[in-house]
Amino acid sequence: MTTEDLLATCWTTAGDAAPGRGDERSPLSLRERAEAAADAGSKGFGLLYTDLVEAERGYGLAGIRSLFEDNGLSHIELELLTDWWAEGPGVPRRTPSAATS
Repeated sequence: MTTEDLLATCWTTAGDAAPGRGDERSPLSLRERAEAAADAGSKGFGLLYTDLVEAERGYGLAGIRSLFEDNGLSHIELELLTDWWAEGPGVPRRTPSAATS
């Protein structure tokens, strides 16, 4: 037994979803993902902003909170801000990320 809390990052539970494919939303419901993370022993959960927006439509913010609490997920991480580090010729990639930070 460890005293460390494990966090299931967004890609850990996302199923057939991956970065850089366009629509990165998980095809799995937030309930399926939260329950799988909890069953695996995670105490934390990461999800993309796009998954959060989708889940809010189905559960509402209070429902999402209850879903996490019911599954013992106490550490929540909103992911994935990319290209904030971009420099040089690719600097335009940084603009959308800088606007959200």
